[in-house]
Formats: sequence, structure tokens, C-alpha cells
Amino acid sequence: MEGGTLPLQPWAAAKAKELTQHMELDPTGHCHYEGIPHANYFPFQIFQTPKYIAVLYENMHARRIIYMDGSPHPRDYLAWMGDSRGHWEGNTLVVDVTNNNDKSVFDMAGHFHSDALHVVERFTPVDKDTINWEATIDDPKVFTKPWKMKFPLKRAPQDFEMLESGCFEGERDAEHLVEGLATVPKDHYTEKEKEKEKQR
Repeated sequence: MEGGTLPLQPWAAAKAKELTQHMELDPTGHCHYEGIPHANYFPFQIFQTPKYIAVLYENMHARRIIYMDGSPHPRDYLAWMGDSRGHWEGNTLVVDVTNNNDKSVFDMAGHFHSDALHVVERFTPVDKDTINWEATIDDPKVFTKPWKMKFPLKRAPQDFEMLESGCFEGERDAEHLVEGLATVPKDHYTEKEKEKEKQR
């Protein structure tokens, strides 16, 4: 991240600190989509057609469509993955992401955003195995100014396979996430199953 420190507004910095101490509130722990840019931290595949670019993510079975036809963002529509509209600047794919809800997060360290989040991504090929990815993040409700982050995207080995990385709402481990630690008592699940068996 450019500068090394997020330009959080004072109230947002206090909230981020509180969220860091309460991992049980992390939406990814409740099987929700990570949103953009968080989803880009995980393996994904890109499928390109003249009108659309589809990005399929391994984690959470997430996906997004980048519309390349010049159409505008929809009105009155918010989503976990936002709405992506792209165009080419030379060999750089520029993707404008808006219509984000305020429920996804940037990471699992309490950094959040509002529904005013606006992300502009730039995908620039460096060589046959590397794409430089850069994003400008703007959210006037949470940050004092726009900021940038970047990292290289590396092509996976030829024998790499996208695996099923599912998560299910109501997952019972979520209740054990307290202050960032999973505190599961010994034999917890065994005892739970015994209780269920008695009730049958």
C-alpha cells in the first residue's frame, strides 16, 4: 500500500481497531463475499470475450462480470462484489468498480469501507506470467483521501487446478471466533453430537 498507513478518518480508525478485536464480526467468517479488492488475494481465472471479461474466484465461489461494452453502472443497485465496467488504455485493462455495499471488507484485520467505495483497478501485463495489478481506492465516508495499493499477479503452474473452496452460512465454527481467536473446547463437537442424539 502506498505510504504504508491507511488515511482513515478518526472515527473509522477507532472502528477498525474495535473490529480487529472482534474477528467474529468478520463477514468472511460468515461465508460472505470478500468484495473488490479483497477477492483478488485468492486464486482466480479470467475468461475474455469481446464484450465481457469474466473473473471466477476459487474462494467462496465468487465471480464477477466486467462489462466491456461501454454501458454505464446501474442505478440503485448495491452488491458484495460491486459492479465492474472496463476499458482498454493501450495494453492496460482499466476496471471501474462502483455500486459496492458496505458489508464486505479489505482484509481480516478490521479494515472496512462504506457504500461510497469506488475502486479503479489497472491490470498491466509485464510478461507472459505476470500482471501488475494496481488499485486506487476512494471512499470519502471512511478515508481522508484516495489511496493506492498494488501487487503482482502471477500465473499459476500448468498443473494448477481451481478447487472447491466453499463456505456454508450457519457454519458452527463462527460462534467460536472471539477476539480473534477460535476457542473451541476439547471434545466440543463430540459432546454436541451426543446431545443431539439424546434429543432424537
